[in-house]
Amino acid sequence: MSREPEQGQRVVVPWRVDALMGVVKRVYGPPGQRRALVTVPLHGASGQTLEETTVSVSLRALDKASLLVAN
Repeated sequence: MSREPEQGQRVVVPWRVDALMGVVKRVYGPPGQRRALVTVPLHGASGQTLEETTVSVSLRALDKASLLVAN
């Protein structure tokens, strides 16, 4: 992702050794330290969404996760 994500945009969020799809709520922080608040679903053992949570992720981490999923 070469540009900053926009509110409502779907992004790939690194999650432990995996990745989740999430939705950007907002982007904040000074240049070089920009972060995104992203809502991600939390799934149960059956795969159904149990709830959603909001996480703060650096834009660098979003960049790396999107590259891993694209390859």
